[in-house]
Amino acid sequence: MTDKKPIIIAHRGASGYWPEHSAPAYENAIDMGVDFIEPDLVFSKDGHLICRHDRYLGTTTNIADLPEFADRRVRKPGNLIPQWYAEDFSLAELKTLRCRQAWPNRDQSHNDQYEVLTFEELLQIIDHQASARSQPIGVCPEIKHAPEMLALGFDFLPAAFAQLTDHGFGTIERPTFFQSFDPATLRRAKEMSDIPLVQLIRN
Repeated sequence: MTDKKPIIIAHRGASGYWPEHSAPAYENAIDMGVDFIEPDLVFSKDGHLICRHDRYLGTTTNIADLPEFADRRVRKPGNLIPQWYAEDFSLAELKTLRCRQAWPNRDQSHNDQYEVLTFEELLQIIDHQASARSQPIGVCPEIKHAPEMLALGFDFLPAAFAQLTDHGFGTIERPTFFQSFDPATLRRAKEMSDIPLVQLIRN
């Protein structure tokens, strides 16, 4: 046993109370006193990092209710079911969507109220909230679908590292670590930065 205090990480923000990856989900998690915010990152069509658990927009946004996007649902290799993919939509288009609670047994009353956030917007939220706290707020992004995105010309590493650096992360005052299920991505990350890395393992 250890007497060290456990690290509290808010995966997708306070996603049991708010739609995941929405601004209030992150803000509420910080208000609860978490040590780290964990956003999952994917790309928009025009190269913006956005906070979504995966590429698929159908379960966590209202996109299925928007007729202007009905014909953008497609089947891609490796997926039997047609999906709306984040990388097929510009940031401007993604900003017209609203977040939804993905789990039916959780509070649905906040659905369709909050925008899809960019990673930059999340870091701005952390900047703002950190000024009111006496302890650091860390961020531990997880990049999703890295090999598939790299094949499409989207490289998470320089984009994410640049934004973390711009906001002063990677210090004792602003701790961060970087996560991925993909070993090749983490090997590349090790060559590019001294930010601590976490190899995720599927159960």
